[in-house]
Amino acid sequence: MKKALLCMAAVLLAGVSVLSASPVLGPPVGQCSAAAGVTGSANDLIVPFSTFSVSGFACEQQDKIYSNFNMGAIPTDATLRLQVQPLGALDFHTVTFNGNFLADFTVSYDVAIDLTLSPTELITSVSGDISNPSNTGTPSNLKTVFSEAGVTIGSLTSVPGNPGNPITTAETALHVSDQYTAAGGAVVSISNTFREEVPAAVPEPLTYLLAGGGFLLLASLRRIRRV
Repeated sequence: MKKALLCMAAVLLAGVSVLSASPVLGPPVGQCSAAAGVTGSANDLIVPFSTFSVSGFACEQQDKIYSNFNMGAIPTDATLRLQVQPLGALDFHTVTFNGNFLADFTVSYDVAIDLTLSPTELITSVSGDISNPSNTGTPSNLKTVFSEAGVTIGSLTSVPGNPGNPITTAETALHVSDQYTAAGGAVVSISNTFREEVPAAVPEPLTYLLAGGGFLLLASLRRIRRV
C-alpha cells in the first residue's frame, strides 16, 4: 500500500512539472475544424493522431481551446474526438481518446475557455468514463486535474461501469492528466467531460438585509390591517 502511494505521488509530481512547463494558451487559436485531417461536424470532430500529436498543436472548438498535448506511449492509431453538447444554460464539452488500448499509457493536455467569447463562464466540474466492450481484465483510468498554476484540484478513477465521482472546479483553464492501466482489458475509449456554465451569483449582505426588511414590513402591515 505504501509503495503504491509513493508511486502515485511520484506520478503526480512528474505530471505537475510537465504540465507546468507550457502555459495554457489563450486566443487567437485556429479552429479545430480547420486542422489537418479533421472530419465530422462543428460540434463533433474527429482529430487524427498525426495532427494532435504534433508539437505545439492547439485548436479551438466553440469557446474551448485545447493545447499542450503530451502523449506517453498512447497508440499511434488513436484518434481524438471533440464534442459539444448544449443543455439549457449549460455546455458539456467532451474530449475522448478512441483506440484499441491494450497497454498502459498516459496522456495530458490543457483546456481553457476563450474569455473573449465567454468572459463570465467557468468550468465547474470534470467527469470521466472508459469503455471496455470485451469485458476482459480490470482496466482503469486515473484522471488528475490541475489548476492553471499547476496546483492539484482533484482526481478520480474510472473503471467499466463506474466512471467515478466528478471533480468540482471553478476555473477558466485546467491541466488534465490521464493515466490508463490496461490490466488485461481492451478499452476502446477514455473520455473527459467538462461542464461549463455561468456561476450563480451569491447575494451580498445588503441584499439579505433589504429582503429581510421587506418581510418585516409586510408582516407589520398585516398586523395593522387585522387591528
